Amino acid sequence: MTKSNFIIAAVFATVVAVLLWWFSDTQVIKRKTHALAETASVARADGKGARALKTKDLAGLLSNEVIGSVEVSRLSDSFSKDEMLSAHHMLVHNCRSASAIFSDMEIEIDDETGTSATVTASLDLLVTDTRGEEYKESCLASLTWKKNDQDQWSLHRIQIHQQ
Repeated sequence: MTKSNFIIAAVFATVVAVLLWWFSDTQVIKRKTHALAETASVARADGKGARALKTKDLAGLLSNEVIGSVEVSRLSDSFSKDEMLSAHHMLVHNCRSASAIFSDMEIEIDDETGTSATVTASLDLLVTDTRGEEYKESCLASLTWKKNDQDQWSLHRIQIHQQ
């Protein structure tokens, strides 16, 4: 094997390995989970259009059957998809800024079917209201992602509770 053929084979093998890693279920779920946090993060400079697009982005991550439950200091309730989208719309349009950050993420994919995954993570929330008051919450999040008929991962359950 010539030196140039060896280099081409090594580059090809590296590209294939990176693509297999990038499109692995674990990496896709990790990116979607970070995208979920991004939909709840609003910069003070974001206009109404950018804020509305965040609700559209959130809708694209949720399955039609999604169920959410929240049990934190100021809120304890369950939500359907429509209620989540309405609450999200109200939040992003009625705050100066907001941020959501997942950390210490653990992803467990169902070995039998490979069509269900559970993500557990710490979730730090910070919202600044229109008066400038800040509200902080450190929570634990449990997310259940499932593959839909198009083989795409969508969020089926989200549970947020006190640490």
